[in-house]
Amino acid sequence: MAYLSAYDEHSVIILPFEEMSWFVENGTSVSNVLRFRHDLGEASHIGLVATDRRFDSGGSGTLVGVDGQIRLSASNTAQVQLLATHTEEVDNPALVPDSSFNVTRFDRGRHTAGLDGESFWGHGLFAELEHSTGDYWADVEYSELSPTFRADNGFEPSNNRRMASSDIGGIVRFDNSTILENINGNVNATRKWNFDNVQKDEWINASVEAKFRAAQTGIHSQYMASNELFRGIHFNGIWLVHTCLSTQPGGSLSFGGNIDYGHRIARRDLVMGKEKTYGVWADIRPIDRMLISSSYSYVSSDDLETDEHLFSQSVFRSTLSLQMSREFSLRLITQYNDRYDTWDVDPLLTYRINSLTVFYIGSTHRYSDLTIIDDGRDGWTLTDRQYFLKLQYLFRI
Repeated sequence: MAYLSAYDEHSVIILPFEEMSWFVENGTSVSNVLRFRHDLGEASHIGLVATDRRFDSGGSGTLVGVDGQIRLSASNTAQVQLLATHTEEVDNPALVPDSSFNVTRFDRGRHTAGLDGESFWGHGLFAELEHSTGDYWADVEYSELSPTFRADNGFEPSNNRRMASSDIGGIVRFDNSTILENINGNVNATRKWNFDNVQKDEWINASVEAKFRAAQTGIHSQYMASNELFRGIHFNGIWLVHTCLSTQPGGSLSFGGNIDYGHRIARRDLVMGKEKTYGVWADIRPIDRMLISSSYSYVSSDDLETDEHLFSQSVFRSTLSLQMSREFSLRLITQYNDRYDTWDVDPLLTYRINSLTVFYIGSTHRYSDLTIIDDGRDGWTLTDRQYFLKLQYLFRI
């Protein structure tokens, strides 16, 4: 059993909808979270979850749920989760400045999207049946979130969806081969629709991966095909081809890369785009207690019909991890994004006695390349900064 109580001076409210979400900051709130789980023999359990958040200015969000897993046999398992939510909206439409959004209606017109003090119930459901052996696996899943489902103490940016999917895969091992270790693959098919029984999306994914004995090398390839209804537009013929490689030629060096190409929705422009993505990464360990991880990724899209350039973005990221002693460790993340001309610098110091007794202190810093015309300031300027710390201690009873 676990219980958590939290006081938040600047509470973020997520307003989830079918194809979009809004994030707004309200004010002070108090949250309580309870989780209970009881094991029923090997690989079976029942559980209970309850969360509640209440604002000083009025409004609340409550969730209760039950879940369970039953091991039907050595290779068959069933899972289920049922959730119910109750929302008392904050009565302050000005939190969302977009007046057209505030008057938008959802749940078949029963409620307005704005924060105007409405009250409603919602529900969620997840069920899965899985068959797994050492050489192959298969499962079927079903899930749904009602148009009024909200998780105030969670992250759920969309709702009004029902999804059914199936997955089947297997692995072939080459125990006597000096080259190949194994080849595995799987195929997934999914269909998604809303509570008005309008089909929103469908896709099929097929992937295969080969692992070689030399240098722990792996090659993974994937093909995806999809049809989607987005913002009232039918986008048919969506597809993606993906290939990536990773290898570790020595204990102090590993590296890899990926390349993707396909026809994907450019959601901001509401057109089909010719999208390409590629990237490389490397992990270098100059000494036993130090790890340097660096990566570069690029994505761009051009209009499929007109060849107009829609967007492009490059991200350079580096992480330095240093284990100074058994308890003390330091991590420093730096990242540059050329689309927004920003640098991020995030240091973190950790003192860890065990996995449940730990102290963190860190900060985040963002520097932006500003211009006099747009921002009134010129050059690289610190535009965002945050400090945080956490102390967690395990009491043994």
